Amino acid sequence: MFEEALALSRQMQTAPDAVEQRDAELAFELDDLPRERGLTDQNALRSPRHGAAFGNRDEGPQMLEVHAGCLCQCGMIGQTNYALDGGGPRADSLSQSEEPAMNRAIIRRGRAALLLAAILATSASAQNGSVVGMWSLASSVVEKDGTRTDQFGSGVKGMMSLDPGGRFMLTIIGSDLPRFASGNRAGGTAEENKAVMSKSIAMIGTYVFNPEAKTLIFKTERASFPNWDGTEQKRLVVTASGQELKYITPTASSGGVGTVTWKRAE
Repeated sequence: MFEEALALSRQMQTAPDAVEQRDAELAFELDDLPRERGLTDQNALRSPRHGAAFGNRDEGPQMLEVHAGCLCQCGMIGQTNYALDGGGPRADSLSQSEEPAMNRAIIRRGRAALLLAAILATSASAQNGSVVGMWSLASSVVEKDGTRTDQFGSGVKGMMSLDPGGRFMLTIIGSDLPRFASGNRAGGTAEENKAVMSKSIAMIGTYVFNPEAKTLIFKTERASFPNWDGTEQKRLVVTASGQELKYITPTASSGGVGTVTWKRAE
């Protein structure tokens, strides 16, 4: 299906020139339509498409609307209008033999544009499919100087959301964090602030999961660890099954190498 869309898109790139050339030819051909069809000055010409009556030759110049649909860059189908000076009635559509061919060409180009748009819109969702959903933190272990410890302490809680559109939210909060004596989140002491900062982290942004390369890249927009703002955080995926997501953080926010395991949230 993807190959078909690419082939059709190539036709779309060359089609506008052909349509413009044909439209120019039609501008001259349609000028002779009344005489070819045996119409006289006494005939009122009625639009076969809209049923709109045109007057006779005495009414002066008429607008000739050639409904030669052109596929615009925005993917919408419009129409090309020609205004021909001179007297006499004019037709407002292509001949019956020409219009179906033109419509088929328009439809083919429209289908190709829609197909390509659908492929682009769903590619990220399809690639991220196996990790999409809500995840609950199982463990976060950091290894530094040969010692392995729980990065956020025991009893840690965490949730991560990976949505189908490629956006993520991640929050990890350690247990036994000290209450602020001031009762004000912005009024913590140096010790209180340090304890909270060292035992919690939050991130938001977009993500890309590559199952072939076994990588999960967080494109961080904001993080409670500001050094990660506007950066790409690469994770090396160890497991990405239906119920478990496990990855390695080459440089953990607290230093060392981290191993983070998530379980599918129920």
